[in-house]
Amino acid sequence: MWPTMYPDRWRNNVVGGMFLISAVLFIATVIFMGLATTTRSMGAKCLLILWAVAPPVWFLFEHFFIWKPKPDFPEFKHGQEPSRNIWLAFVGVILALYFK
Repeated sequence: MWPTMYPDRWRNNVVGGMFLISAVLFIATVIFMGLATTTRSMGAKCLLILWAVAPPVWFLFEHFFIWKPKPDFPEFKHGQEPSRNIWLAFVGVILALYFK
């Protein structure tokens, strides 16, 4: 499905790269928040804010700059729904770790 969603190679590289970066950062965030002696530290607050704000900003960027000129926009919207749900689950995990 991905090659048909992102037929241009640069789109594949951008979206795939962002997926890998976000997966690594999420794992690092969970480890940091799990090992932190106090979850109310400035680092934990910054990570929580980052994860609450950065993915919606990426979704907007992807919407307006990567997909807007493409004619198969309904496929994009279909791909955004699971991404949104995964992001909400990530924020839920981080909130649970923050408020232990």
